[in-house]
Amino acid sequence: MNFNDTPTYSTPALTAEIAQEVYRLIKEFGNKNDAYTKKGNSEIDAEHFDLVDKEIDRIVGQINLYKSGSVVLETEVSHFDDEGIKVIDSEAVYFTYTTDEALASAIASDYLDVATIINDIK
Repeated sequence: MNFNDTPTYSTPALTAEIAQEVYRLIKEFGNKNDAYTKKGNSEIDAEHFDLVDKEIDRIVGQINLYKSGSVVLETEVSHFDDEGIKVIDSEAVYFTYTTDEALASAIASDYLDVATIINDIK
């Protein structure tokens, strides 16, 4: 039996350009499965639809987390005095939602435009 140790097919790396196109298709068709099957003559791999769908879910989760006010930007700094009583030197600082622009700049993505997603889920 003869085995070929080099793959005959491989998925190209996901780029921001491909991810944005996949996002556009998912938005147009409603979900990753419909976007993949109805995309037409595109050369985009199915794996890219899965990756972008997961990235969308991650970003939306981050948006909700940041908007909830539970993201700690700076932790509380404290010490114990000579009598063993906790003294807080500085309070914890939490992210406070003010604008979509501030929210978008707080969330990073190598592939998708976070500001677009924030605008799309309103």
